[in-house]
Amino acid sequence: MKVRLRDFNSNESMSSGLEAPSPQDQRVSIVALAYTLDGGAIYTIDDDLIIRRWDREALAAGGGGVGGGLFMSDLYTEDLEDMFFLWCAAFSPDRRQIAASFDEGPIRLASVQPGPDTAPATRLRGHLRAVTTMTYSSCGRWLLSACLDKAVRLWDLHEDGSAPGQGGHVFVQLEESDPVDIETVAFSPTGHQLAVGFTTGTVSLFDPVSMALVVASKKKLQAGGRDDRRLVLKYSPSGLQLAMGTAAGSIYLWNVAQSAAEGDTEKEEPGVLVQLLEGPQEISALAYSPCGTWIASGSMDETVRLWHRQSEEENTWSCVSVVRGFFGFIRDIAWNPVVPMEFVTACKDGSVRVWGVSPGVEGEGVSKGEGVEVRFLWGSDLGILCAADMKLEGVVGLDLMNRKLLVQRGAVVALEA
Repeated sequence: MKVRLRDFNSNESMSSGLEAPSPQDQRVSIVALAYTLDGGAIYTIDDDLIIRRWDREALAAGGGGVGGGLFMSDLYTEDLEDMFFLWCAAFSPDRRQIAASFDEGPIRLASVQPGPDTAPATRLRGHLRAVTTMTYSSCGRWLLSACLDKAVRLWDLHEDGSAPGQGGHVFVQLEESDPVDIETVAFSPTGHQLAVGFTTGTVSLFDPVSMALVVASKKKLQAGGRDDRRLVLKYSPSGLQLAMGTAAGSIYLWNVAQSAAEGDTEKEEPGVLVQLLEGPQEISALAYSPCGTWIASGSMDETVRLWHRQSEEENTWSCVSVVRGFFGFIRDIAWNPVVPMEFVTACKDGSVRVWGVSPGVEGEGVSKGEGVEVRFLWGSDLGILCAADMKLEGVVGLDLMNRKLLVQRGAVVALEA
C-alpha cells in the first residue's frame, strides 16, 4: 500500500508517502553514494554489499527494483577473506569502479557494472587491519586509505601502466602503542594536497608527490560523542578550503592554501563556521556544492542543514535551511554535478532522497540566501510515513483519523474540522 499527498491545483507530489515493506524489501543502510557523471542517476552501495542505480524516470514509472533502486551488481564472494562487515566504500570519479574494505581483509576494487568480459576484482594488500576510510583522487589514478593499523597509504592504481601496485606508499605510520588513531582522510580536487585527521582533533596536510608534511594544525578541534568517528573532512571544489565537521556539532573552515604557503597554522587557527547545536550532535557528512558557495551537512540529530556563503572576502556563512524527517543519521551527501542546486542524501534509515534547492526570490536577498526552500524531489520509498514540516492548510479529503496520523508524523496544523 502506498499513500501520497498531492497539491490539489498542480497535482504535484508533496511527500514520499507510505509503503508497506515486504519480507524481501527490508531496508538496509546505504554506506556510500555518487551521482553518475551526467547527473541523471545515482549509484549506491549498502550494508548488504549490493550496488544499485537510482533513476528518476524508472522510479516514476514504478519500476527499478527494491524501493526504486535497480540492481547493478554485488560484492559477494566465496572467498572468506572478504565476507565480513563492510567498513567503508568509495566510487571512482568515472563511476566504473568501487573500492570496498572489509574486516581484516585487503581493499577490493570491483566493477560497478560488470559484464561478461569484466576482469575479476583486484585486491590491494598492505594494510594489516580493517580500512576505515578511503577516497579517490579526482583523476582516478590514486586511492588514499586509512586503517586501524594506524597507517595511511596511497595506492597507484595504474602503476607501471598495468595492474594496481601492492603495498601502496605509506604516508603516515603511527606506533602501535600510540594512543592516537587516524580518523579520516581527504584528497584535494587539484591533486596537490592530502589531509589526514587524527583522533586528537588535529589535521595534517601532505604533499602527495614528495610525501612530505606541509603543515599541521595546532588547534585540537572539539571531540566527544561516539567513539567510532570524530572528524569529517571535505575540500572545497577549488581546493583552497577544507571543511572539518566534529563530534561536538561544529564545522570549521580552514584556508589550507594560505596555511600551506605560510607553513605554520599557530598564528591563525581554523575559524569556527558555526556551532550547530548545544551538546554532542556529531557531524556525520559534509559536501560542498560544485560552485563552492553552499555546504550541505548531515548530523546525528537526523537533520540536514544547508549553509550559504554570505561573503567570500570575510568567509562568513549562515544556515539558511534545516531538512527534517529522517529516521536515522545521515551517512553521505553528494551534489549533482550537472543539475544546479540539487543534492542527494543517504540515511541510516535506508533512504536515498534527492532534494532541490530554491535560492529564494529575485533580488538582493538571493545573494544572502534569504527565502531558501529545500524540497523533496524524488527518492526511495521508506516504508515509514513521514510528514515533517508539512502544512495541512487547505488539504481536502482527509478524515479526522488521517489528520491525526499526519500530525503525529510531523505535519504542522491545528486539528480543525
